[in-house]
Amino acid sequence: MENNVAAGVFDNNGEPLAWCLRSPNGSLSNLHVLSSHRRKGLGSLAVGFMAYKIKSTGSEVLTTVVPENRHSQKMFEKLGFKPINKLFWAVVSSPF
Repeated sequence: MENNVAAGVFDNNGEPLAWCLRSPNGSLSNLHVLSSHRRKGLGSLAVGFMAYKIKSTGSEVLTTVVPENRHSQKMFEKLGFKPINKLFWAVVSSPF
């Protein structure tokens, strides 16, 4: 978190409840909210902060959400993100 834009939401004891990082390619990544604290707006808070910080540098704010993660898709849509492409993952076995 020290080497790039990152956001964290912490409890009164300094324990992390939610966080979001910026990947080396510049997109939002690794958004996570502890299961005991989901559906409370903490993910939106972290993403909103990250989007503000990234946008203030003049960069475009992008993220990747797998199609099966509807909760995350809805959260990003509520924050004004719009889908631009579909994501597909492939596993390639190699004899090497």
